Amino acid sequence: MEQTATVHALEKAEANRSPEDWKMVANLTCSLKVALPIPALKVRDLLQLEVGSVLDTLQNADSALPVEVNGTVIGWGELDAAGPNLAVRLTELR
Repeated sequence: MEQTATVHALEKAEANRSPEDWKMVANLTCSLKVALPIPALKVRDLLQLEVGSVLDTLQNADSALPVEVNGTVIGWGELDAAGPNLAVRLTELR
């Protein structure tokens, strides 16, 4: 219970930060990842992959995918196209 209260207190403090508070860390790099889950992939299937293989995600094309920064989910997004490039359209931010 105490750990949960501490987490909530930290989240509240973060929500009250001003843009000025972020100047010290604004230029740090971070890793952003959009996870496209491939369920039930067996090692046998992995060993048979080759160029041109298609992996079925069992998800609808417009399903929301988790967007993570440094391993923490910060929101959800959908795959989209931006000209000739694959893109992610953010649909929800936490």
